[in-house]
Amino acid sequence: MQSNESLFLEAATRIDSVLESAATNVSTTQLVEFGNAIADALDADRPLTPRELLTDQHLSHTDQKFLATCLLRLLAANDAPFEDREMRVRTVELFDVVYADDIYKEKHINLKDQTHEKLPKLKDVVPHIEQRIQHEIDSLTVTGHPKADT
Repeated sequence: MQSNESLFLEAATRIDSVLESAATNVSTTQLVEFGNAIADALDADRPLTPRELLTDQHLSHTDQKFLATCLLRLLAANDAPFEDREMRVRTVELFDVVYADDIYKEKHINLKDQTHEKLPKLKDVVPHIEQRIQHEIDSLTVTGHPKADT
């Protein structure tokens, strides 16, 4: 029997796989796999589609944050899945709950802004965070060796 940690890591790998391929195309099958992998990471009782996850009223705040982060990564990779009105509206409702106190403030997003105004402002959040992390990593190393303290 696999540990919870190994099941989570397996699900995270599946999520990453869908996100990597999402840059070029997102099929219905991939979205189902994306939802199933998230459901597995959240230790759901059954496979769930992204839409079903978005309507699950029993998710803890931690699980909501995980789901929102996955959807934010999907938005950065390919915004086509958010052309579906229900998916777009429910995703932004989740973002409103999870990101109102941090990302929204940083990106100057008001809760009263329209959905179509919020998504473009959120699309670059993940690449920007990844860029900042890479910058920090680069600042710690020079040609593969740790920087000497000065």
